[in-house]
Amino acid sequence: MYSVIFATDVAEDLTTIDSPMARRKVLAAIQCMPLDPEGMGIADVVDTAGHIHRIGLAGGVAFVFHADHALRQIRILAIQSVLEE
Repeated sequence: MYSVIFATDVAEDLTTIDSPMARRKVLAAIQCMPLDPEGMGIADVVDTAGHIHRIGLAGGVAFVFHADHALRQIRILAIQSVLEE
């Protein structure tokens, strides 16, 4: 199983999700990531260093993560609401 690590500002970003239901959906999706990190994403992006990041979507929130298979870690790099205000 993989461990989940949050980038410093991501934990703060989670508190900005106004809807408790949306927040629960995002946290539930994140909790499922260690079971199937490859299946959680909907698209891949490559950063300037050549690392492959996945983009996932849950509860109206998009999140970017990197699965480090060698270390068995999933790093949550960013989250962003995709719901219109």
